[in-house]
Amino acid sequence: MKKVNFVVLVIVLSFVFWSCNGVYGSLKTLSTCESLPVALFVAIVAGIVVNVLGWLFICVWNEFKYRHLNKFWRPLREKYISIVLSEYEMVGSIENFELAKNAIDNSLFSEEVSNLIGCLLKSVQTNKIAEKVANGVLVSKGNAKALSHLMTYLPKHVTKPEKIIADGDKSGRTHYEDLVLVGSPMTNNYSQQIFSFLEERYNIPFEIDYNETTGEIRFIYKKDNTFFEPEINTNNGCGRDYAIIINADYKITPDNKNRHVIILAGTYMYGTEAASKVITNKKVFKTITRNVKEINNCIFLIEVNIIDGVLQEPQLKINNRYYIFPLEEKR
Repeated sequence: MKKVNFVVLVIVLSFVFWSCNGVYGSLKTLSTCESLPVALFVAIVAGIVVNVLGWLFICVWNEFKYRHLNKFWRPLREKYISIVLSEYEMVGSIENFELAKNAIDNSLFSEEVSNLIGCLLKSVQTNKIAEKVANGVLVSKGNAKALSHLMTYLPKHVTKPEKIIADGDKSGRTHYEDLVLVGSPMTNNYSQQIFSFLEERYNIPFEIDYNETTGEIRFIYKKDNTFFEPEINTNNGCGRDYAIIINADYKITPDNKNRHVIILAGTYMYGTEAASKVITNKKVFKTITRNVKEINNCIFLIEVNIIDGVLQEPQLKINNRYYIFPLEEKR
């Protein structure tokens, strides 16, 4: 039982006890037979009144406690929301690797490369089940955890569960609802499309750079050319990661109406997960609201340290400064 509910229950029981014992002066003048039903009636009425007042108090308190975070989510309150995750296509098939292995076994270099092909074949065989059940695409651990954080928060504080749709960017579906995009423009087709539109409409202070050779993503702060790139040791799950969070209006739907989008763009999977934790954390937004007035149209950078694969508390202050900016429209 939650502490608040426990307190309300105690208050109700107290009213029942006081009523049944003739606390109210009017009951003292009644006979024993008359006072008991009246006391019970008063107890029931008092219980209803206290429950209503307690419920109103909880609602008001929650609104006050989450007021900064509620400003961030206000454009999506009671709306239909599509959460679109980055999907990763599985490359290659078991049949192709088997053909390649047979061809190499019959070649002059069979001894040199047979072990390598054997390892690759074993890896593909292991992924064969995943290919069948996932229709050839997979979702990263960071995306899955981000979805978990969002689905814990959104149904309670933003909109009804039946108004939330979770989908993958490779599904081929078109979403005209308000969006929460999990993944950077380099990995998520929807993020790429929306981010390109936002760059045309707003002055975006960051550039997202992708290295095709290494597969690394990094952010560049345009004003002073500061680089933010992940430093992750994949062997022990330790290091540092970054994410950009964008909250903005967009208008590219067929009806040309304003929609709203939230983009969680991590340079690595840890940054994506950290971004989902930030936008569901009421404490963080006290700092954000001090830096931008219009929290519905803003962009900010976060940093997170990882120890043994476990996220530490995401930080808004990076190199002794905040990278929190309003989204100003181009003229």
